[in-house]
Amino acid sequence: MANQKSGKDRRGEKNPEEEQRKQESEESAIEIDVHEEKIPDSVIKVREEDS
Repeated sequence: MANQKSGKDRRGEKNPEEEQRKQESEESAIEIDVHEEKIPDSVIKVREEDS
């Protein structure tokens, strides 16, 4: 880690580790969305409130 730069020196440069984390988080978010859509309607129970 001798090649560390300060925030000023790095400004404007892409951090490869950060780019990879963003990509992985987007992929996992898409995966979660896909799973949520597969829930059958019979599992979802609508709660009716008495007023």
